[in-house]
Amino acid sequence: SYLSRKIKEETGETFLELLHKCRIKEAIKLLLEEKYKIYTISEMVGFSDYKHFCGVFKKYLGIPPGEFSKNYIKTLENNN
Repeated sequence: SYLSRKIKEETGETFLELLHKCRIKEAIKLLLEEKYKIYTISEMVGFSDYKHFCGVFKKYLGIPPGEFSKNYIKTLENNN
């Protein structure tokens, strides 16, 4: 709990918030590779529950991971 308080004092964010941001950044990289299913990516970045991963992803990006992937593919198609 001491470490958590120090992290919050220094960053303004909780340890869990920082961890989620780190995991979501890695998930975005993996989604952009288009090699893995979303449920596999959720496990790869450290979420044991797929639904929780989707909720956290949506919290930080405003859209669920599936929609993020579809939008990325559409953007690529429109740029070609």
